[in-house]
Amino acid sequence: MTDIPPATAGLSVALLEDDVILRDRILVPQLAQYGLTVEPLGTAAELYRRLEQTRFDIVVLDVGLPDGDGFAVTQRLRTTQPGMGIILLTGRGDTPNRVRGLTEGADAYLSVGCHVA
Repeated sequence: MTDIPPATAGLSVALLEDDVILRDRILVPQLAQYGLTVEPLGTAAELYRRLEQTRFDIVVLDVGLPDGDGFAVTQRLRTTQPGMGIILLTGRGDTPNRVRGLTEGADAYLSVGCHVA
């Protein structure tokens, strides 16, 4: 069993990703392995509804969402959820998107991609 780093144990994470396979089969189990409590969500509207009832420590979200974009969600969260960590996790790794994400309030901008050999 993996030792859980004390800094991550017990943190609550809202994971906003509309790709169900990526979200439920890869990201949720990997984050939970580190002791994080993860709530998977598929739309910005779901996130906003949950935030009326629950406080999350961190939100991890994609830039491309079915009902908006991660940049707009980031801006809204930064003003309505002070102190919440915001991480953009996306396939959009170009510099302008990175700069935009960080300028608009994300704490981190992580880009992932598939490399075919």
